[in-house]
Amino acid sequence: MLLTRLSELALRYPGFTLVCEGHAAPGERGRGGDALDLSVQRALSAQRYLGAIGLPAAKLASEAHGDAQPEGDGGSPEGRALQRRVSFRFQRVAER
Repeated sequence: MLLTRLSELALRYPGFTLVCEGHAAPGERGRGGDALDLSVQRALSAQRYLGAIGLPAAKLASEAHGDAQPEGDGGSPEGRALQRRVSFRFQRVAER
């Protein structure tokens, strides 16, 4: 599974933090919130799961981008699915 592999890599490289980036489709709304709130929830959900499978909290960070970084064609169901996502990146600890 992808998240298990990311967790293993994060543990292998001590100088890096795994950043979970939440995204939303333009105009998408969560329960009682806007696209930014929804992207926060997506990023935190991934972060909580990674913590639950053993990745220490100090190795994790989250960022929310709302609908500011759309991918794919929002006019199709497949394109909108690409916009509703969590992406991951490794960042040097000194850069955070």
